[in-house]
Amino acid sequence: MKNFHYVLPFKLRKPIYTGLVLCYLIGSSSSANASCRPDILRTAPTERYIIHENGTVTDTKTKLMWQRCSVGQSGENCELNEATRLNWSQALQSADSSVDSGDFAGYSDWRLPNINELSSIVEYACHTPAINTDVFPRTPPNNTDFYWSSTPVKKKPAESHALYMKQGFISRNSRESEIFVRLVRSVSDLQL
Repeated sequence: MKNFHYVLPFKLRKPIYTGLVLCYLIGSSSSANASCRPDILRTAPTERYIIHENGTVTDTKTKLMWQRCSVGQSGENCELNEATRLNWSQALQSADSSVDSGDFAGYSDWRLPNINELSSIVEYACHTPAINTDVFPRTPPNNTDFYWSSTPVKKKPAESHALYMKQGFISRNSRESEIFVRLVRSVSDLQL
């Protein structure tokens, strides 16, 4: 069984020791399809993002442009189609396909994010999913929902880092695992 270690930017009450993982009881209120704590300062507030009409969103803090929908989804609020699960090789190819076609929002430099970039959109005040669903609608919130990064696991050539979107922590997964993808590109100050 894997041991995970979490560093959260807030203090939680009432630890519960399960023997496997240190858990906490937290009260929450629901916002869209995420459960968020109103008493915790937002780590990825809506004001930090510029939502464009072309299906993208720009993070003004990190200067990254994200596709609002997960790969496979489409529509203004990602309401058309379901997110597609891909293995790591397919995830890299989906970014290459986007580059080759150059048809997503008129940009041809989409790529799979590294684990630090992917972690930058985690909303630690929320869970199930741990993301701002006003900015990234219909992000799959289930217990098995991970998102690929381009970051390989050192000394483990068959694994890459992924983000567990239910709670926002970093994991490592076999590259054969089929999980979700969200593509990113860098932007300059002139594009903000």
